[in-house]
Amino acid sequence: MLSNVLDAFQEKYSGVTVDPTPIDITDCFLDDKGIYDGPRSYGKMPDNKVFAYAAFGAPLLTKYGVSGQSLKSVHGRAEYVNLGDDFKVISCLCQKGMKNTSFHEIKDAMSGTNTIQGYKKHHIEAIEKKLIQAYPLFSPDQDTAFIFAGEESSIKNQIALNSMWLDQIVKKGSKTLDYMTRKEVKLMKKVFPKSVLKGKTIEENSYMFGRPLHTKESVDFLKTKVQSYKTYKKAILADTISMVTYSIGVGIALDAAIGLKGLEILTARASGVVNNSLTGGPYGLWRDGIYKAMKVVEDSGRLKRFAAEMLSFNSFQVPIYGAILGAIGWMSKGEFNTSNALNGAGFLALLSPIISPTTGWWMDSVRKIFGVKVATGRATE
Repeated sequence: MLSNVLDAFQEKYSGVTVDPTPIDITDCFLDDKGIYDGPRSYGKMPDNKVFAYAAFGAPLLTKYGVSGQSLKSVHGRAEYVNLGDDFKVISCLCQKGMKNTSFHEIKDAMSGTNTIQGYKKHHIEAIEKKLIQAYPLFSPDQDTAFIFAGEESSIKNQIALNSMWLDQIVKKGSKTLDYMTRKEVKLMKKVFPKSVLKGKTIEENSYMFGRPLHTKESVDFLKTKVQSYKTYKKAILADTISMVTYSIGVGIALDAAIGLKGLEILTARASGVVNNSLTGGPYGLWRDGIYKAMKVVEDSGRLKRFAAEMLSFNSFQVPIYGAILGAIGWMSKGEFNTSNALNGAGFLALLSPIISPTTGWWMDSVRKIFGVKVATGRATE
C-alpha cells in the first residue's frame, strides 16, 4: 500500500535535507573540444540544458536495487535487480512530466564500464566536481542529486516541484498525499498537461508507463496528488463564494450603520464583491494558517476557536474593509478618505466578536457543501 511505503521511507530517511536550488551542469557533458557528448535523450544542446538539485543525508542507492547492491552493467545497458520499496517511492518522483535521473543510478551502474545509457565516466567526475563546487560539504558517497534535461524554464519548474515532493515525503510520509500548497498548485499547472490535472491521463503520464519498470505506486501517488490539487482549488472556490455572499448580506447592514447612503452603499458592495472575489480564497488560506498555528482542531474548546476567528478576521478583513471605504472617497472625490477608512475599520473591529465567528461558520458550512475540509480539519495536515 502506497501510504505504508511512504511512511517507511519517511522513517528511514527523515534526516535527509533537500536543497531545491537548480545547479547548471550542462558543461559537464561537453568534451575537450566543447562538443556535447552526453545522452541523446537530453536533446540538442545548447537549446536544451541539464540541471540538478541536491539531497543530503543519504545516497538513495536503492532507486534501482536494494541497499548495498549496484546496477549490473551489460554492454552499456543497466540490468535492474531487486527493486525494493525505496525504488517505488523514487518512481513517484519520476513521472513523465518530470523525468529525471538519480546521480547514484548512473554512478553505481558505471562500475566496471566506461559508458552506460549515454553517460561516460568523465560526465560523472565532472558532475561530482560541480556539486562539490556548489556545496563544499557534498559527499558523493553519502549524498545524491537528481538530474533533469530540457528547456531551462521547464526543467526549473520540474525541479521546484520534484524537490518539493521529495521534501514533503521525508518530512510527512503518507501525509504528503493529502497535503497541497498554493505554490504546489501553481507548479503542477506548469509541469503537467491539463489532461493529467483533470484526472484523464494519469496512468499514461506515470513512471515508465507500458514498460517493465512501471510502478502502481507512481500511478497512485500522481492520482492522489491530482485529487488534492482539485480539492485545493475547490476549497478556494468555496471560500470565494462564501465571502462574496456573506459580504453582500452583512455588508449592506454595516455600510448603513456607519452612515453610508444609497449610491455609496451600492459602490461599497460592488467594491466588496470584487474584493472578496480576489481575497476570499486567500482569506480561507490565512484562516487555515491561523488555525494550524494555534493548533485549533476538532475537539478544541469554543474559546480557542473564537480566539482563532478573531485573530484571523481582525488581521485580514478589518484592514481591507477600511481600505475599501477609504478608496471610495478617492473614486468620488479624487482623494483617499482617511476618516471613512478609520471609522469603517474601527466599527468592523468593534463588531468582530459577532462577525468573525459567523463568517467562520458560514465559510465552513459552504466548504461542507463543496465536500472539502473545514479549518479544523486543515489544521491537522
